[in-house]
Amino acid sequence: MAKRQPKEKQPETYAEWLEWEKRNWHSQGEDWVVPPNPTYLYKVGEEVILGGLKDARIEEIFDNGMSYHISYHDVQHVYGNEVDCGRKPRIVWWNQIAPKCLQENTNFARPRIHAQYVTTGMDGMILTGYRRGYIDNPEYQRGYVWNLEDKQRLIDSIFNRTDIGKFVFVEYPYPEYRLEIVDGKQRIAAIREYIEGRFPYKGKTFYQLSNADVHAFEDTNVQYVMLDSTKVSKADILWLFLSVNAAGVPQTEEHIAKAKALYEETLAEEARQKADTALRKQYEAAIKEQRNGNQGA
Repeated sequence: MAKRQPKEKQPETYAEWLEWEKRNWHSQGEDWVVPPNPTYLYKVGEEVILGGLKDARIEEIFDNGMSYHISYHDVQHVYGNEVDCGRKPRIVWWNQIAPKCLQENTNFARPRIHAQYVTTGMDGMILTGYRRGYIDNPEYQRGYVWNLEDKQRLIDSIFNRTDIGKFVFVEYPYPEYRLEIVDGKQRIAAIREYIEGRFPYKGKTFYQLSNADVHAFEDTNVQYVMLDSTKVSKADILWLFLSVNAAGVPQTEEHIAKAKALYEETLAEEARQKADTALRKQYEAAIKEQRNGNQGA
């Protein structure tokens, strides 16, 4: 019976932790995917960003800046309390860290839009549409513009298992039961028309397909995004409409300009509403404070 290996002693000092890091680094060397040559060379003592590590900085430079020994302030959370464990070392590739000195206060990301992402079979999405109905003519949408060739190209993509893009809907509270189509109007219409036998693909209508082809068509995975109208603004919906890259006939410049104008008008109106709400709250707070003052006099 083989003897159990003694458990490795937990490092205690910084030097012991560094030695453990170096052994671990070299033992995994063959498994590493070496990054490309560095685009930034750090200096010893320079502050860096590595995830949520606190007060991380460069201590040593290896292989002409390909990897670094950094140290950081190790703070553990034990039963809701912070426990200061001192500084700890770590060995990292150059592309695992970022220079803190270059970080700026940018604001590129939009606030997250509340949405539910659903993956289902083609038949499930189409049946949902038949059952609930669609709002397919909101003011930012164009009319139906796909010709027969466009529709057949979409059906060809479905049978060939190529991506046909996501669909985007807005769901409204009772009593409005229909789904507003933000993206996918032309595609949904083409799919429904094909299923209803209104045009052929390769000379055959949907009713003439074999069971295997019908199953393959209906079982095709599709993805759609469901927006909750109570959690997104009209401006969010218009922004999303302008941002999505829908397949098929490109939007005309006139139609895009119309949608952009509507988006900017909606943004301005929502800003006015927020300003009015803020002023009203300030006024109500001032009246309440005045009343409390009169009562105390």
